[in-house]
Amino acid sequence: MAVKNKTRIFIECTQTFFHGGNSGIQRVVRNLANHGPAFSGRDFDVYPLLWTGFGFIIPSRKVKIRPYFMIRLKKSVESLVESSGGYLPDFCRRIIIRLVKLLFSPEQRKKCVTFLFP
Repeated sequence: MAVKNKTRIFIECTQTFFHGGNSGIQRVVRNLANHGPAFSGRDFDVYPLLWTGFGFIIPSRKVKIRPYFMIRLKKSVESLVESSGGYLPDFCRRIIIRLVKLLFSPEQRKKCVTFLFP
């Protein structure tokens, strides 16, 4: 006999998903998001969720300790802009764009550059 009103548990893991970290709370969120769905059963289901700015989605990959490369690169660019008085020196911009060209496909490059230099 199936349970009609199955309980759903949502684990909002946006911050940990995108920025990583290994503090106590981040470890708990990461473990719940990665292993919670395996505990879904007859009485309840567990769903990790990411906020996209437009709505929630279920992540397609596991939540990890290290943040994604693009987030780290963007933080580095922002730090460089802040330390150089509010602007990014042209040679730095060229180096970063060259790095993006080496690492990403032509389809991804424009999105990456737009993300880094809004």
